[in-house]
Amino acid sequence: MTTAQAEQTYNVQSGTFRIGGDRAPKTAFFTIDKTVTGRPGTPPKREVGAQIEIAFTPARGAVDNEIQTISLVQIVHDHVQLAAIMGGAVAPRQHNIGFGTFAVTGGAHAGWTIDQDVFDKAGTVKNRDPRYSQSRLTPGDKINVEDPKKGVQQTDVSYPGSGGGRTSPGYSVGRGIDGAFKGAALLRDQPTVTYDPAVHTVAGGMSFEIAALADPTARRPAQWLGSVTWGFTLGPAGPVLVPVTPVGNGPSAAFVAAVAQWNVTLAGGANMLQLP
Repeated sequence: MTTAQAEQTYNVQSGTFRIGGDRAPKTAFFTIDKTVTGRPGTPPKREVGAQIEIAFTPARGAVDNEIQTISLVQIVHDHVQLAAIMGGAVAPRQHNIGFGTFAVTGGAHAGWTIDQDVFDKAGTVKNRDPRYSQSRLTPGDKINVEDPKKGVQQTDVSYPGSGGGRTSPGYSVGRGIDGAFKGAALLRDQPTVTYDPAVHTVAGGMSFEIAALADPTARRPAQWLGSVTWGFTLGPAGPVLVPVTPVGNGPSAAFVAAVAQWNVTLAGGANMLQLP
């Protein structure tokens, strides 16, 4: 039963994914299983899931010199199941606001969706960008970078080759003046499920795929550089990791289906920022 995985690297077509991000070696992929206390007089609940920190670094010479920025896009398939004990009420699953709006609705890849927040709590569209933990409404907007360890930042995503500017810290990586990529594109995620073990049992789990995206340039369209899958399963004994696994010639067919659904779905009557 795997509950933690230390630093490890995974080679894909045009680079390397690394558990542990861009920092010193550490355990950066592990399960979460803890008791959560609420308001006085309410029973404690159980929170289960996983946490991951993983980064992508392009291989030297594998990425065209015109490409200036690399970002990460994640898809998710949430197949968590809550079952009532002794006829108790089944609480609805809590997802990101608008979760499932962009999910594939049929076929072998039903349920897969781009893992991104699009709406605020009032149901207003706040984001049309599919890049993980980044948000903007139009291609010309500054990106809001939602890094839990750095706070929300706004950065100019114009490319050095088209007038200057710096790339988003953490979740994207860009080239420096010397033409080399500086650091790695980083993804941190902590998907969990919270439930009352006196009322429900939990099963199923969550599956994910992360793909590295070379953002478009003035002359070249965006392109995928490779992907990995990961996730966790749930049962009476607690969460178990589904190990990080490279996707041969990724992204996978499920990823392609989720991208196709994202590209044709409207939010607030307008198209999303498109993916290749």
